[in-house]
Parts: sequence; C-alpha cells; structure tokens
Amino acid sequence: MKSCDSRIPTAYVMSIAYGDISLLTAADHFSIEATSVTEKLVSDVHNAGKELYAWTVNTEENIRRMAALNVDNIITDDVSLAKECIFLSKTSNAVEEYAKWLAR
Repeated sequence: MKSCDSRIPTAYVMSIAYGDISLLTAADHFSIEATSVTEKLVSDVHNAGKELYAWTVNTEENIRRMAALNVDNIITDDVSLAKECIFLSKTSNAVEEYAKWLAR
C-alpha cells in the first residue's frame, strides 16, 4: 500500500505482539488482540508516534484494563458496555469520596 501512496494510513493487524513492533515502519498504527496488550507495548507504540487498537474487548474487566492502559481504540462487540465503562472511567466520583472522608 505504501508503495502506491505513502500518505494512506495503514494498520498492522496481529493476534500476538512479539518484540518491538514499533520498528515496523510500514505500519502507521497497530491493531492487536487484547491479551497481548501490555503497558510497555502501549508505551513503545505511543513513543513511536503511532496508535494502538485493542480487539476484541467484550468484558467490563477487559474494557477497564484497556482504558487504564490508554489504548487509542477499543474494538468490541458490546458498544453500549464499552461506552458505559469508558464514561465511568473518565468521570469522578468526588461526592462519594468526600462522603467517605467525612465518615472517618
């Protein structure tokens, strides 16, 4: 694809990330099965100026894990659950925390 037009964004889709994938220069972004996503992988990809997409993330636990790891996109079969989890991870429960503090 890059030999046809280097401006066309490309994503390398893989089920297992092994080694320093950020060195793969033909890929602008990476789409990786969620069980292979680690904090170091996300950091390496982001430091290379690329994005990381995690798939297929269908449980609340895994959605929260991917959000905490700061992946750029979550690919899921349960969009409603993903939206809810992402919203809750981005909002503060300050009132609840304040009430706990007062109860001490």
